[in-house]
Amino acid sequence: MTNSAIRLWIVSTSFTILAHGSDLPPAAQELASKLEDWEGQQRAALEERIDEKRHQVVGALNAQLENVTKKGDLDGALAIRKYIESIERGAVETARETVEPVSSVPAAIDDVKIPKGAHRYKRSYFMIFTEDEPISWMESSVKCQEMGGRLVSVESEEKWDDLYEYLEENRVPEMHLWLGASRKDKDSPYFWPNGEELSFQRILENPAQEERLQNSKFNWIALSLANTWAYKTMSDPYVKGFICEWEKP
Repeated sequence: MTNSAIRLWIVSTSFTILAHGSDLPPAAQELASKLEDWEGQQRAALEERIDEKRHQVVGALNAQLENVTKKGDLDGALAIRKYIESIERGAVETARETVEPVSSVPAAIDDVKIPKGAHRYKRSYFMIFTEDEPISWMESSVKCQEMGGRLVSVESEEKWDDLYEYLEENRVPEMHLWLGASRKDKDSPYFWPNGEELSFQRILENPAQEERLQNSKFNWIALSLANTWAYKTMSDPYVKGFICEWEKP
């Protein structure tokens, strides 16, 4: 029997006993009252055990969340995070029955709410999000997906020019922001979240970036200094924001 079913059975049983015991003689009523007190104690003890177990499970899930995030498993990270939120809301059974892996492809524009103030470019909407502390590429990607979008793809110079104009009008000067491009390792090409291979790029041309290109730790790209991009590790102390994109179907 599940936790939710146990609690429902205890509550319903208590109501049944009280209903039948309301017309009892005094001696029998005393026994019924003792039973009611005992059940109350058992319910409190059961709730305490459930809360303790939830706390243990949430701790273990947070450890798993960190592991799958490091491995780049977006679907797994989203599913675990949603399950944790459901546990914390007290809906353990609902969480287990309803949480499904989330596709890396966002919902159609008609199915999501575009944030107020998002910038429109042809079939896309862009928006900047900033944090007080550094945020990883994976965390940024998860947050975009939770809003029905994904980290921005910049497939052409025309799109970049429009995006950069929007950035200049709205972003904090010299703010480093995550873009969507990533690769599996140094021997693999970079791809955008929409599946297109990186062709247009604004990587800063210097020896340091050339070295990073040959290093398997630098598999992600962020907007860096004015109008340039940089190869980054998944977590970078200078990156405190990201750009989400929503595409029209």
